Amino acid sequence: MELIIEKPESVLNTLEIKTGMLVYAKHVSWKCGISGFFTAITEKEMIVQYHPRIGNVTNHFFINAKEVAAGDWQIRYSTDLSKVYEYPKPIDNTENSEDKNIDDENKNTNDTDNENDKNTNLNNENSDTNNNNMKDINTFQEMEANNDIRRTDL
Repeated sequence: MELIIEKPESVLNTLEIKTGMLVYAKHVSWKCGISGFFTAITEKEMIVQYHPRIGNVTNHFFINAKEVAAGDWQIRYSTDLSKVYEYPKPIDNTENSEDKNIDDENKNTNDTDNENDKNTNLNNENSDTNNNNMKDINTFQEMEANNDIRRTDL
């Protein structure tokens, strides 16, 4: 009979996650997640420091490795936000991926067309405003030339 039973256990990858990394974490019991940064990491838990929006105060919450493995946490983390990692990884529906890509292209094309229309309208409005401003300047210069406007020295 053995005194110790060895069994596999989920642990945090301390080579992947470092202190100081930015993190957004949401527990299943929370309405919304909290952004902060890792302050301590062991194989069993991570400590996240965050600002609770109260003056010069910081607070912490703990992320347990067993809870992460059980799917109780949604976590996004990054060193510099140029690449953001997510756990659990998002599910990718590959069944209709080709149709989805076509729909995305059509949506992007329509969005681009709408954006171009908005820019054209803004440019037209700016042209009208610029034309009105030029008319005002010309009118002012004409009035000044005809001595309709008197300058007074203070």
